[in-house]
Amino acid sequence: MRTAPPDRLVAILAAACAAICEQGADAVRLQDVATRAGVSRALLHYHFSSRAEVLRRAYEHADAEADRLVAVAVATAPGPRERLDALLETHLL
Repeated sequence: MRTAPPDRLVAILAAACAAICEQGADAVRLQDVATRAGVSRALLHYHFSSRAEVLRRAYEHADAEADRLVAVAVATAPGPRERLDALLETHLL
C-alpha cells in the first residue's frame, strides 16, 4: 500500500466500515466505498492492493476506534465502579 494523507485514509476506511454495516461485507463493492468516501475507484486501487485489503483494513480501523473509545471512557471515569460501567456501556453500544 502506498501512503495516503491520514485524513483521506481515515475517510476511506470509515466509508468502508459504513458500507459493511449497511450492506454486509460480502456485498460491498469498491465503488460503494469510493462513492461514500468521495474518491475515485482508481484512487482506492492506488492505495490498496485489493478489495480484501480494503475490508481487512476497515475491520482493523473499526477495532482500533473501538479500543480508543473504550480507553477514553475508562480514563475519564472518576472511580473503579464508573470505569467498569463505562467499559461495559462502551462495549454494548
